[in-house]
Amino acid sequence: MQERRRFIGGAAGALALACILTGPLPARAGDPSHVALWRMEVHGAYLQGDQRLGAGTLAPYNGWGLWARAGISEFPWKWLGYDVLGQIGLVGTPQSKFDVVAEGAVAFAPARWKGSVDGSIVLGVGGGFGFERPVWLGRGGTGYPLLLARLTLLPKKKIRFFASFRFTPITPDDGWVRSYDLEVTGGYQWWYLGLRGRIDDVTQGDPERLYRTYWLGPTAGLVLR
Repeated sequence: MQERRRFIGGAAGALALACILTGPLPARAGDPSHVALWRMEVHGAYLQGDQRLGAGTLAPYNGWGLWARAGISEFPWKWLGYDVLGQIGLVGTPQSKFDVVAEGAVAFAPARWKGSVDGSIVLGVGGGFGFERPVWLGRGGTGYPLLLARLTLLPKKKIRFFASFRFTPITPDDGWVRSYDLEVTGGYQWWYLGLRGRIDDVTQGDPERLYRTYWLGPTAGLVLR
């Protein structure tokens, strides 16, 4: 627990330092390949997978989830910025519970371009805190590191496509959890629709084995910037 607190404190400190170093002025909003993205969305998903019972029995289970999410990716400097994401939702399984997550990362924009299709690439490293993933692990809040990537394409002034990937490795007391989160969306002006999927891999038990859960469902949102 002490190590997790140190990690969360370090991630928060790194994010605060990035905000200070990059200054108060945002990147130029008129840039067609602008890397900033402020958004609010709702997301629903169906889940299906295996959970651990006893020492290592595989037991199939399924359920659903519904979330409200808000995210800000801002670049006060051209190449350096920050990315924060918060979500709250409900997961409908036999262990039904609220799902609350807060994540933050120092973000980099190694590539942005203009042409027939404008675009940009954003990479980030940071950390987060949330309830256990997947829910059947039955533990409380957990801190974890975070890696992220986002590709944005703008073929027309009012049309936007973006794909984002987030990887969160979590180390419970007796195993290892890896979450792979992929979202692909497209929109016109301020609105967008998309599809979001997640895979949770849990390695634990005696004998040790893999327990995998698949999540998939639609996303709808509003781009504020």
